[in-house]
Amino acid sequence: MNDLMAMAKPYHREHAVLLHGWFEMVPQTHGARSAFFSNMSRKLDKQPVAGQPVRCSISTAQRKYKEWLEDPLYPCQPEALLPNNKPGKQRVPTELVEELQRLATMPGCKAFSVARGKVLFAWKDGQEVPGLGCWPDWWRANHPNEPMPSHAPDFPFGKSTLYRYKPSKAVAAAGTLGRSALSNESPFVDMDYAPLRKCEAFTLDDVRFDFKARDPKTGKVVVLVGYFMIEMASRRICGFMVRPDGAVKQAEVDALVGHVLSKEGIGDGYVTHIIFERGAVACSEAKKRIYESLSGGGIKIHRTGIDAGIRWAGEAPDSSKGNPCGKAVIESFNKTLHLLLGHLPGQRGNNYGNQPQNHDNLCKEAERLGKIEAATGVDLNNPLMAVFEVVNCIQAALEVHNAESGHNYEGHGVDYEEEVQPGVWNRCEIISADVAREAAKALLENKQEQELTHARPPGKNQ
Repeated sequence: MNDLMAMAKPYHREHAVLLHGWFEMVPQTHGARSAFFSNMSRKLDKQPVAGQPVRCSISTAQRKYKEWLEDPLYPCQPEALLPNNKPGKQRVPTELVEELQRLATMPGCKAFSVARGKVLFAWKDGQEVPGLGCWPDWWRANHPNEPMPSHAPDFPFGKSTLYRYKPSKAVAAAGTLGRSALSNESPFVDMDYAPLRKCEAFTLDDVRFDFKARDPKTGKVVVLVGYFMIEMASRRICGFMVRPDGAVKQAEVDALVGHVLSKEGIGDGYVTHIIFERGAVACSEAKKRIYESLSGGGIKIHRTGIDAGIRWAGEAPDSSKGNPCGKAVIESFNKTLHLLLGHLPGQRGNNYGNQPQNHDNLCKEAERLGKIEAATGVDLNNPLMAVFEVVNCIQAALEVHNAESGHNYEGHGVDYEEEVQPGVWNRCEIISADVAREAAKALLENKQEQELTHARPPGKNQ
C-alpha cells in the first residue's frame, strides 16, 4: 500500500479497492460491458462499506470506470478511484460583499451592474477596494514571486461570482425607491374574508380610468376618476361616483358613504367597519365623529397606513404614500374594472408603453369636435364618449360584476339563498355570467335609446 492509499479515509480506501476489483473483470465487448455494469450496479448499490452504504448507479459505474482507465498518474490502479479534492478558490471577502450591496441600494442604482462597475473602476484606477485593498498590494500578497505588472490585472472574481451576492428585490427596492416599494416586494399574508358577516366591513378607494372622455359642457377631453365603495364579505359594489381627475370633493365622499349606509344598513349586533385609504380623499373628521357617536359605537372608521421614513441619516425623508395592503379586495376589483372597460374608446393604457399611437391625435380631434358641439348643439359623432355615457357603461359593468356570484374569491362559492328581510331567506335563481352580461348590455342599450328619444326636437318623428 503506497502513501496515497494509507492517507485516505477508510471509506474512500475500501470503496476504491472494491470498485478496482470489479473494473478488472469488465469485458471488452460493448454488449457484454453494458450487461456487466447493470449487474454491478444492482449488486453494489446500498452495499455497506466501512459502515456507509455505497451509491452505485449504472451511469456512476461507467463514469468511474472511465476515470480508472484514463487517470494520468495511476491508470488502472485503485489510487485512480480516490477523491481528488483540490483546495478551494479564494472566497469573496465579507467587506467586498457589503460594499457591493451598499452600492446596489443607493438611490438611483437601478441595476446591480452599476454597483459592480463602480468596484471594477476603483480596482483599475488603483483605488482601495474593501476586502482586497489596491491592486498592487493584492498582487504582492498573492503573487510574491512574479514581477509587478504595468497595469491592473483582471479582477480576482468573475461576473457570475459577484452576481451571487446581488441584494434581494425587497432590499434593493427599499434602498433605491423607498419603503413603499419595499412593501410590494416583501412577503404578504393571505387574507380570508369568508368569516365576515353582512355589512361588517366596507372599504373605499379611488381609481383613475385607463381611458379619456369628453365633457359635453365644455367640449374638453378629461381623465376620469371613479370612487367606489365595496362590501367586503360579498365583493359587491354598493355605490360609486365619477368625477374628473382632481375634482373629487370631501362633501361628495361623505354623501357617498351616507347613501350606501342608508341603503345597505349596518351590522345587527356587531360593529360595521369602514376602511378608507389615507392616500385618497377620505371621510372627514367631523363625519367620522358623527357616524361613530350617533351609531352608539356600531360604526368604526379606519384609515390605512402610510409608508414614509428616512433611509439613513442625512437624507431627505421619503414622500408619504398610502399603503394599499390593508384593502387588497378593492385593489383587486380595480384591476377587474379596467378589464371590463378595456373596450371603450379613448384608451390611454396604464403606462406610456401601452398607449395606442393614435391616442394624442384622437384626443385633439375629439376636442375640436367637442367645442363645435358645445357651441352649436349639433351631434358630430365625436370619437370619444361623453361623461354620462361612461357612467352608463360603468353601471352596466358593475351590474355584471355584482350578479356574477360564482367568481373565484377565497371562501365564497355559489349562493343559493338570499336574505330579502332581516332573518327572512328565500331561494334565489342562479344567473350565469353570460345571462348577466346580456342583461347588462340590454339595459345599456335601453338607457341610450331613452336618452336619444328625450334629445329629439318636439314635433319631429323619425
